[in-house]
Amino acid sequence: MRLYNAAMGDGWSADELRRLGLGEPEEKLRTRRRAAAKKPRDGEHCRRIG
Repeated sequence: MRLYNAAMGDGWSADELRRLGLGEPEEKLRTRRRAAAKKPRDGEHCRRIG
């Protein structure tokens, strides 16, 4: 994927890259980022269990 993108950035066309044996790369599934931890508001404390 890096080589293909670098060649496209250098001005090569998709047809030229295909003729050289570099097909278009498959799209990678993007992982979903985790949400940031929520900070407690002023005056709120963690509840004690038990």
